[in-house]
Amino acid sequence: MVTQSGMPLAGDGGGIGYSTNGKYAFYVGGRGTGEIAIVDVSQAAPNDVFGAIPKVASIAPGNMGLQLAEAAGIVAKNDVLYVAAGLLGFLVYDFPGLGSSPQ
Repeated sequence: MVTQSGMPLAGDGGGIGYSTNGKYAFYVGGRGTGEIAIVDVSQAAPNDVFGAIPKVASIAPGNMGLQLAEAAGIVAKNDVLYVAAGLLGFLVYDFPGLGSSPQ
C-alpha cells in the first residue's frame, strides 16, 4: 500500500485481513488509541493509492498498549470481526455485509 503521494505506507505491526466475499479488507493497529477500519476493495485496481480505496467503517478502540513491533490480531467470520486488542482484551464488532454473501 502507498500514500496518496506514492510513498510506501509504513506499517506498525497491525493485523490485516479480508472478507470472504472479496468486497472488504480490514485492519487493526496503531499506537495511541489505534484504529480498526474496514475498506471497500471491490472496485480497487492493482495500482490504486491508499486514499483511492474508500474507508466504510472506522473506530478508535482505545489504548491497546501496542508498541512499534507488536501486532494486534484481527479475523472475521460471517459479519463479525474478532480483535485481539492488547490491553483492551478481546473485542467483537458486527458489520453487516462483511460475510460470504455480497449485499
